[in-house]
Amino acid sequence: MGETALLPHRKGAHLMKFLTKALFAAGAALGGGAAALNACVVARTAPAVRRLSDLDGRSADAILVLGAGVEPNGRMSDMLADRVEVAIALYRRGAGRKLLLSGDGRPGYDEPAAMRRAVLRAGVPEEALLLDRRGVSTAASVRRARTVFGTGTLVIVTQEYHLYRALYLAENAGIDAVGVSASLRPYRSRKKQAVREFLARSKDAGRIVLQGRLCLGGKQGKQSPVQRF
Repeated sequence: MGETALLPHRKGAHLMKFLTKALFAAGAALGGGAAALNACVVARTAPAVRRLSDLDGRSADAILVLGAGVEPNGRMSDMLADRVEVAIALYRRGAGRKLLLSGDGRPGYDEPAAMRRAVLRAGVPEEALLLDRRGVSTAASVRRARTVFGTGTLVIVTQEYHLYRALYLAENAGIDAVGVSASLRPYRSRKKQAVREFLARSKDAGRIVLQGRLCLGGKQGKQSPVQRF
């Protein structure tokens, strides 16, 4: 009687053990897939990462500066300030005809406005500026650079950890793009940003691969070859 009464509990324990193993296996598979997608993005776009001096004598349609946070008083975060500093240096070298300042432009939180103030103080003329207040994500900023502002060639400025995904998205959008890192100092949130970027790369690259647009094997789908001017 006692042995019989224990049977359902034993079955339940075996089921829980099986489910736990299955969940671990699924997690490992997903983790492996995410790691593969991240490796693909970095390997595919690393040749498009440039130094400031590499772009002397070249002139893209625009230098795209991706938003990275502003404080309530309008002060730019360290990451954003460094992106703007590098973008100004690139503009002075003639690397782009326009500065495209893209970010979240909600009332009371306006990344493009903060960037605009900084570049104007640095002496960049107003007519050289393009502001995109609807660049609420990396994907939106890159897509709108093409569809709204008509750019065919870009120099993308952001921190190195973020640069690979931005370049991957640009390639998917049919933009001939290179990138310059704005990693000018250690950042307090770098570990958190690295985890966030790992997940974001996996999501964006997974979506693009499933659409058959950019393949893991290094070949392109529907887009024409990128020249990386």
